[in-house]
Amino acid sequence: RPVSLAYLVFTCALLIWGRDQRWMQRVVFYSVALDVLAATLILHALPGASIGIAMSLLVNLTTAAIILPLPRAMLLAVLASLALLVEHVLRLVEDRPSSTPVEIGLFIICYIALVWFGNQQGVRVRENQVLADQRGAEVANLYEINELIIRRLRTGVLLVDQNDTITLANEAAIVLLGEDSAPEDGSLPPLPQALAQRLHRWRQGWDHDPGPMRLGASSLEIQPRFAR
Repeated sequence: RPVSLAYLVFTCALLIWGRDQRWMQRVVFYSVALDVLAATLILHALPGASIGIAMSLLVNLTTAAIILPLPRAMLLAVLASLALLVEHVLRLVEDRPSSTPVEIGLFIICYIALVWFGNQQGVRVRENQVLADQRGAEVANLYEINELIIRRLRTGVLLVDQNDTITLANEAAIVLLGEDSAPEDGSLPPLPQALAQRLHRWRQGWDHDPGPMRLGASSLEIQPRFAR
């Protein structure tokens, strides 16, 4: 009972401390070290639950190995292994029932192996995350570059969705459409009816290339070209 109550108090304190992401690795290390200490004391008090308590540490150590660097994770595995050995020796000295050396050895091997495996998985996940962030940044940069190139083109460029709504327009296209056609809120103007009719005919497979056209009150003639 004293071990359980102390374990509860320290766990709550670590839970509050761990809310700050800056201390995550430190909190994880101390938390699992506390788990090992509490498990060792409970093992000594409850000899009949030795297998279950020793197995429960496998989850804690593996989870910590995913987050912590390999040296710290291995240190926790070594501490857990030493705790099992010390508790085993104490039981032999006190002539109390104890696990067999084979069971102790298997647990030690599992601790070390799962810590190594968990750490490798954590490293792989972090590398993939860094790579994904880099690719995302590259895509964002390419999008900004393309948008800048399109904006600086002398040729007017409109990107229109399936509902004939303009989703992108460069400065030259806005001038050709007529500045008076742009809404006051700064959003993109609607697609002119005459241009929408030509777009509709092009979507229907009409290959004939008509001549230039005028849009609205503008005196400029434009020659529409369409591409998917």
